[in-house]
Amino acid sequence: MRTLLGTLAVSVAATWTVSARAQLQPPPPMTAPAPAWPQLPGSPFGLPAAPPPQAPNATTQQLDAGDTSGSFRGLEIAYANADVGGGYASFGKNLGGGKSGEGGAAFGLGAGARFITWTLGARVRLMPASDFTLIQATLEAGYHLPMGAWDPYVNLHGGYSVASAKSVDGFSPPSPHGVDLGVSIGDDYYFSALFSVGLDVTFDTLFLSRSASEGPQLPATGGSLITEPTIPSASAVGVVLIGSAHAGLHFDL
Repeated sequence: MRTLLGTLAVSVAATWTVSARAQLQPPPPMTAPAPAWPQLPGSPFGLPAAPPPQAPNATTQQLDAGDTSGSFRGLEIAYANADVGGGYASFGKNLGGGKSGEGGAAFGLGAGARFITWTLGARVRLMPASDFTLIQATLEAGYHLPMGAWDPYVNLHGGYSVASAKSVDGFSPPSPHGVDLGVSIGDDYYFSALFSVGLDVTFDTLFLSRSASEGPQLPATGGSLITEPTIPSASAVGVVLIGSAHAGLHFDL
């Protein structure tokens, strides 16, 4: 009997000791699961994948194309150029001209601002002929398509033109003048970011009018002077075609 009681007491003591130790033992630390980072293809170290590259915008592509071609073009903000060539102008005989049209040399100066592919500027051109000197002053807006060192473009322009008539025997006939509307197509080649050369063709339509004026005084018999009849007012539509070569300066950031 005593042996049975002793065995029971030892079993109870052992059970109490194990339970107490289990209660006094601190709980295991709580750790958050590691995030599932995307893996680089073929990476043995589990490095996160790099963000996908962003596509370059249109401006960056144009500048990169210029650099790749060796033209060294930057972001152009302004330009100035001079042109020389030849042209043909016709106003019709309705304005008093003795010929239906005349040709001659043509000279021009232009300048303006550039906004990536668009330009906005002003131009003055002179075309001296035997009976008149054509003077054109226009504003122009152009669209350019940069292709490395090449820069093809189309310009729309409008403004004012006057065919300054030359004096005949001391008499200056009235000069036709009016609205000038036209288009130019051309191409430039950039030797550097600063300097380019190019060619263009320009076609203009002129809506001209001439005011009435008193005719010239001519000598009559007996040394007196007589006045020719008054020159009436008139209007007509003229055309101008000019081909020219030009050299330009370009200013960028």
